[in-house]
Amino acid sequence: MSTDYYQILGVGKDASDADIKKAFRKMAHQYHPDKKNGNEAKFKEVNEAYQVLKDSKKRQQYDSLGHAFEDGRGQGGYQQWQSQGSGFGGFSDSFDLGDIFKDLFQEAFKHRDQVISLPISFVQASLGATVELQTLKGMVKVKIPAGIQSGEAVRVVGKSAYGDGDLIIQITIKTPTRLSKKQKDLLKELDL
Repeated sequence: MSTDYYQILGVGKDASDADIKKAFRKMAHQYHPDKKNGNEAKFKEVNEAYQVLKDSKKRQQYDSLGHAFEDGRGQGGYQQWQSQGSGFGGFSDSFDLGDIFKDLFQEAFKHRDQVISLPISFVQASLGATVELQTLKGMVKVKIPAGIQSGEAVRVVGKSAYGDGDLIIQITIKTPTRLSKKQKDLLKELDL
């Protein structure tokens, strides 16, 4: 079966090196076997196409020989340059896994919420308050609603330190000794 490396990467024959690299990174990210919906066979196919098209000498040979380039695999053509740079798992030593993993991690952290704990006083919880917090993105004003319970959370949209996720503040209430709160009732322990 003939393979069109340009078609695999979704680029035209006049694509620049930058276009080829961009298309490869996008598809390698999409099909990476470590991703939930990854496809190892497609990932290897995309890598094979990129290994040919990113190298000007190999690309020129592929462009001039067309599908005959593939047929030369067992006759020293493709096979010879493939074995020259084969590294881990048959990928070329110049295959940049760092870019793919960097993209995967950036994507994972891009929309990640940050959860922090905030102890507040009993009075702040009862009456409500505005608290200023120092975070990695600077000062953040958090409005604590009156009557908030321990264990409840306040969400501040877009203030996560992990990208454009939200800052979620878990509230714990420092209750004075012998005083407790049950839902909206205030309970005080008395000695009789």
